[in-house]
Amino acid sequence: MTAIEKAFQEQHKRMLYYSPYNYLRKIGRETHLDFLKQQLNPWLEAKQHYSVFETSINNTDFYFLYRYLPLDTQYFKSPTYKLFLVLYATEDYFTLEKAVEAFKKHLNKYSKGYCFGEIPAEDSLLLQAFTANNFRLAETRLNYYYDQVNQFNYERFPVRPATENDIPLLRKTAAENRNNFDRYHADIFFTPEQADHYLATYAEACQKTLADLVLLPGEKDISPDAFMAISRLSEDAAFLKTGFARILLTAVGPACKGWHLKLAAETIQQAKEWDSHYVLMTTQPTNRAVFRTSEKLGFKLGSTTHLLSLTF
Repeated sequence: MTAIEKAFQEQHKRMLYYSPYNYLRKIGRETHLDFLKQQLNPWLEAKQHYSVFETSINNTDFYFLYRYLPLDTQYFKSPTYKLFLVLYATEDYFTLEKAVEAFKKHLNKYSKGYCFGEIPAEDSLLLQAFTANNFRLAETRLNYYYDQVNQFNYERFPVRPATENDIPLLRKTAAENRNNFDRYHADIFFTPEQADHYLATYAEACQKTLADLVLLPGEKDISPDAFMAISRLSEDAAFLKTGFARILLTAVGPACKGWHLKLAAETIQQAKEWDSHYVLMTTQPTNRAVFRTSEKLGFKLGSTTHLLSLTF
């Protein structure tokens, strides 16, 4: 057993919150931990772009697992890194703060760049250690889930699947209906123009490869400037022996007021056709319109995470 595996094994209680599906209680605790553990493999195998920064402070070992993102680096023209996990076994805040300071100094050895990571609210000590070292809060995420797919009974709405011909419309809708509180618009590292363009590009990628289905309003008398991209998360679902329908991206223009609820309702209907057990959705605590949709349809709040970033 490697030092990283041993540290992971010894920190199961904290690690559970790092499983992106930890709030789905029907999936057992050990299965959640096994899912997260298998995601360590690229670091254990020392694959290209996967790095470990190891330091010891006051006789406590720390392991910062992070990776270089070539596509993001190319897109934003700045070296970009994503923090995956920090393994530590101490409740001493000042020791932890010094370890994060050492990680920050390690990042400074690279060319000027950008590092971000998502940390569950439960890991409050680590969040404080990062913010004390000038990592900024870029986004707070509320992770919702719907777990009564088979029993879902709601008014139906006319929708249609997007096609390649709809890509210009998807790009336009994503770019023009800005959410000022999503990561790309809230983080000062990105300009508003960069954020708009990125979401347009992401919407196109959803239609081409990322999503299993992109739904559009199917009414003939409105301009369909709204969409919802859905993924079945096939690999994760297979490992966890369940079925998912995850909302990857959604945007609603003025001509389609009220269509977030309609598209979400039809997403649950689609999940039923796929025999999925869960529909997953992420939003920010500022998005009151999504709260209303969630309440009307019966979504539950599963977890809260914070996305931190650093420019160096």
